[in-house]
Amino acid sequence: MSRRCSARTSLPQSSCVQGRRHRDGREHAGHIRSVHTVVLPAVRPSTLCTSSRAGRQTSQHTHPRNLVKKKDAAGSRKTQNTPQDGTDSLAPLRAICQRFEEENTALMRKIIKDEKTSMEKATEKLQQYNKAGCNAQAVTSWGERQLREAEQDLRETREKGEQRLKELQNQLDACDHKLRDAHKELHQLREYRDREHSVRVLQVADLQRQLQSLTDTYQDHLSDVEALAKADLQNLLKNSENQKDIILQKITQHHIDLLPPSIKRICLENQQMRKDIAVHQKVIGEIKKQLVNLRASRKSLQTSAREEIDKMCHGLLLQGSREKERQTKTHRTVELWFGSLERGLQKAAVFQRKMWCSTSQ
Repeated sequence: MSRRCSARTSLPQSSCVQGRRHRDGREHAGHIRSVHTVVLPAVRPSTLCTSSRAGRQTSQHTHPRNLVKKKDAAGSRKTQNTPQDGTDSLAPLRAICQRFEEENTALMRKIIKDEKTSMEKATEKLQQYNKAGCNAQAVTSWGERQLREAEQDLRETREKGEQRLKELQNQLDACDHKLRDAHKELHQLREYRDREHSVRVLQVADLQRQLQSLTDTYQDHLSDVEALAKADLQNLLKNSENQKDIILQKITQHHIDLLPPSIKRICLENQQMRKDIAVHQKVIGEIKKQLVNLRASRKSLQTSAREEIDKMCHGLLLQGSREKERQTKTHRTVELWFGSLERGLQKAAVFQRKMWCSTSQ
């Protein structure tokens, strides 16, 4: 019975909580949504006991068993008050009492069943309300945590935005400063273009003409100076050569004058021998050339003679022998001539060697 009473007393409280939620939702409609904590009222044991007593007192009067007892008592009183007419008058009353008892038992079972179902539903609702309260508290704590994180993010983003804004402001100030400097420079350039540019152009053209004329005159003077320098240099070289020859002649003449007459005679002989050696060297060169030509002609004659011998027929062998004798004679004469030339060259070489030895002494 205490559980029934606690269920009956807790149901209105949950309905009150739902009504409060609905009313709070209607009051806060149209405003910024925020997380509200919903706290379910806790049912104390004292209130459960008092409610169970009150329910027990009220249920004693309205319970079906008590009603049946009251009816039976009233029926017994009526039977006591009515005279006993016999068994015939009691039979329908007993049937009615039996039917009432059956109906009362069925009604009592139905009431017990309804009470069980209502008790189960009430306990289930209480569990759901407790879970909803825990979930609501978790949701509120999660919402508060999310709100704190969002506020922290907002503060950080504001700080970053302010810092970025300061940087951009500094950049903007620097750009403005550069822009002002550029405007000043542009103004100066425009003034220069409007006022001084034409004058400077004329000055530049005049300076270019002067420079061109100076370069032309410089080139003319340079060519003249180069010609004079070359002429002077050639004259100086000639004079220096002449002076050098004169000095050498004087020095040699002085040294020759200091020499004895025998040495002078030897020097003259040496000079004459040098001239003779040069002449003999020329002759030797010509003889060497002739010798080379003769050797080449000898080889050609030998090859031609062999070819002619091969071409001759068998009937001209006698003539071939005579020609061979003639060729041998010519070969002998050529060899003798070559031998005389070689002996002459050897004699010339010996003579030249003796002359060099005498000059060296």
